[in-house]
Amino acid sequence: MFLTDYWGPVCRFALRRGNGKLEDAEDVAAKTFEIIVSNDLLERWASQPRARLRTLLCGVVCKVQANQFRVAAVFFPFESTCDLEQLTRNKKSSSVEPR
Repeated sequence: MFLTDYWGPVCRFALRRGNGKLEDAEDVAAKTFEIIVSNDLLERWASQPRARLRTLLCGVVCKVQANQFRVAAVFFPFESTCDLEQLTRNKKSSSVEPR
């Protein structure tokens, strides 16, 4: 019941926050629920009277995505540099020179 209720909102949050595709957001959602279950985060959340479930879910999604971006930067360090160079070239070619 918990998984079916929160799968969609977690996927949408991951999709909005990340710059990937729906499949990437679903991977993030799966990893998020795996972490929540394996670390007993729901039990710890329930024991705190002022804790909000939305904050827990968003926090775990943010950590999962940050970890994925960090791993991608280690394994593909030149992808972001190439994108930056391409953007710089595009900006220079589209700018109007002063007379």
